[in-house]
Amino acid sequence: DAIRKEAEQSGWGYLVEDPEDLSEVPTLLRSPRWMSIVHPIFRFMGTIPGYYEYDISLPFLIFFTIFFAMLIGDAGYGLVYAGMTWLLSRKFKDAPREPFILFYVLSAATVVWGVSSGVYFGCESIGQLPVLRSLVVPRLNGFVDANSSFIMLLTFIIAVAHLTVARMMVVVKYLRSSRAVAEMGWIMIIWTMFFMAGKLVLGRPFPQVMTWVFALGFCMVLFFANFQKNIIKGALATLINLPLSVVSAFSDVVSYLRLFAVGVATVVVAVSFNAMVADMASGSIIGMVAAGVVLLFGHSLNLALGVMAVVVHGLRLNMLEFSGHLGMEWSGREYDPFR
Repeated sequence: DAIRKEAEQSGWGYLVEDPEDLSEVPTLLRSPRWMSIVHPIFRFMGTIPGYYEYDISLPFLIFFTIFFAMLIGDAGYGLVYAGMTWLLSRKFKDAPREPFILFYVLSAATVVWGVSSGVYFGCESIGQLPVLRSLVVPRLNGFVDANSSFIMLLTFIIAVAHLTVARMMVVVKYLRSSRAVAEMGWIMIIWTMFFMAGKLVLGRPFPQVMTWVFALGFCMVLFFANFQKNIIKGALATLINLPLSVVSAFSDVVSYLRLFAVGVATVVVAVSFNAMVADMASGSIIGMVAAGVVLLFGHSLNLALGVMAVVVHGLRLNMLEFSGHLGMEWSGREYDPFR
């Protein structure tokens, strides 16, 4: 409207027409400033949602922050990332601020998780200092093997929450159609898969009521995902792929175990290098110098591997598992006017 008004006042000629190919419509993401800090990740990935797809900036920011913290899992490393971010922000003062703000948020979340689990550069004794010891959450303590089952359960809880958010976004979009009923059915199936994962992976009891929940959800998807006048024909069309989709939903929930596995691996690598250095430093001055070099190399390597893990696993859970339940194809191209 602003263009039409200005054109009429200034005597411009203009042409407005609807696109024949909807895939050619560029996408402009508009988010509040605090939420737009995730947009550099989208640009880095080269992924833009299609014009009629979803803007997942908010859930992406929330869950990616959680994934980052759990995958790194070390308060000391979080402080290092924050320090590196500060140095880079000072060096590149003219660069956009969003990436630096994002890394401050990710670093802070990592520190919070590391403090809660008592992990500082893989050194258990640091977390046992008087003040720091009081901040450790017993069930999250990274040096207690018995906590593994609880943390794995936590990853399943994150999984079912993440995937439920995806399906609820679809429900809201199709609230006035039968598709919303099918999506609610999928939410029931996802929660059933959560309890199934707890049973098969952790040996937790499977609530009998979830059998009925699954049956109801399965029927809702079967009859409403492809709803038409000939309801049997629509159900048969859905049934072709539905069993495989259910198995895929279970696989998606279990896939979040990577948060636990990679987080443990990061701690184990740090502990291993610390033990190696302790043996080396017990001898001569040369041994102490060599120990310092190994310590610096080992933790630097672990920091780099941590970033790689976030790129591989943290982004995957958002771009594949979460986006898959949204039905996103990331088929868009960025709005870049007059280019």
